Amino acid sequence: MSGRLVALLAGRRATVAIVAAGLFVRVVVLALLTHTPLADDAADYHEAARLLASGAPHEPEWPPALPLLLAAFHAVLGASELVSRVAVLTLVVPFALVLVSLARRLGRPLAGNLALAAFAFTPSFVLLSVTPLTQLPTATLLLVTLWLALSLAEAPRAASRGARRSAWTGAPHAAALGGALGALVLVRPSNALLALVVVAFALLRVRRPVTLLAPLVLVLVVGAWELRATSLAGRFVFVNTANARNLYYGNNPWTPLYRTWWFGSHKAGEPGVPAGFVLDHARIGALPPAERDPAFTAAAAAHVRARPDLFAVRTFARARTFFAFDTFTGAQLVRKRGAKLAGVAVLGADAVSWIAIAGLALLGLCAAPRDDGERALRRVAGALTLLYALPYFVSFAHPTYHFPIAPLLGLIGAVALARRLEEGGFAVDPRRRKLLVVAGLALLLVQAEWIVHMAERV
Repeated sequence: MSGRLVALLAGRRATVAIVAAGLFVRVVVLALLTHTPLADDAADYHEAARLLASGAPHEPEWPPALPLLLAAFHAVLGASELVSRVAVLTLVVPFALVLVSLARRLGRPLAGNLALAAFAFTPSFVLLSVTPLTQLPTATLLLVTLWLALSLAEAPRAASRGARRSAWTGAPHAAALGGALGALVLVRPSNALLALVVVAFALLRVRRPVTLLAPLVLVLVVGAWELRATSLAGRFVFVNTANARNLYYGNNPWTPLYRTWWFGSHKAGEPGVPAGFVLDHARIGALPPAERDPAFTAAAAAHVRARPDLFAVRTFARARTFFAFDTFTGAQLVRKRGAKLAGVAVLGADAVSWIAIAGLALLGLCAAPRDDGERALRRVAGALTLLYALPYFVSFAHPTYHFPIAPLLGLIGAVALARRLEEGGFAVDPRRRKLLVVAGLALLLVQAEWIVHMAERV
């Protein structure tokens, strides 16, 4: 690619144009959805925001971060479903700024714009940008966490180069990291593992008292909500009450061996829901709130102990489905609007986009790094990806849950693609060539398996 074209695509004007075009597409979609009621989890998050704003005592079933964001917008613009959609849309610009900033700090502005273009126009990313779900907030916070973690990781090298610093150098980064991790836990409590590991990494990597601000702010953020949740529920609740139920959904005698998410979206009375599951779920659900959550956890643990073989099979299935391409947007078009042809086209676009993102990320991970910056990006982004995904491997998983780690993988892949366009190529580490082939084939097989299972439902 010519240097002039590369410079044009890597420029700030291109960044602005991509963001503007992406926002335009989302505003059009938002207008089309104006009279479409929120459904399923999106409707529940909207109602959770209204309930939080009312101050009435209740069981906080849903994680609070997204409802709190929605409630803030409701307080200013009114508690309509359209306002809830707009609240999530406002995160698009911060998401874009952090993504581009990460690429520019590596000296790869072209990579930032390439990744940005993918997320600006891929159908599933567009719909999730105008739907009150946790995917976009989590993705934005993970990018912020990556940016701050890389900054802290560079601190020892900066010190060794004699960079001027005081006792409080890095305090804003450490405090912001704690805030981002606290918000991640409140968006999805499954991020608690990620938060603890990142804090431990920061403390071990930057051995300075100022780094203690990260766990301190993390505890303050989560602790503030715990005080509120205890007041609302009349008892201690760790973030929200749905976590034990989700663990049970993915680990009970009736959980499908592949579709481990099934009981999260199929309830009593719907076709195919086993009578045994209905009775057992109703039995536990009828317990007092203080006993219900431990009972769900105990039932799931008992089943895992009784059938560790099935747990292993389901865990392997959860890992596979987590990395399959998303069908959320296409399914919405087919089921809610009857637009089968458009739905199939959207499914194809989402499949191609995800395979490209994940495939390029594998290529980037197996390429010889150009410098320490690229090496650090791969290590930290890869670690965040794994830490985010692990809890889904033991509960239940669906492709829509991989959205938050797609930007992390997309950035790794975009850096590799930018090197190819700017420098005419790069070398794959000879020690990783077989790994690249095996991982690439595994990625394609996961998509093929998902298509087979998805076709059975059509």
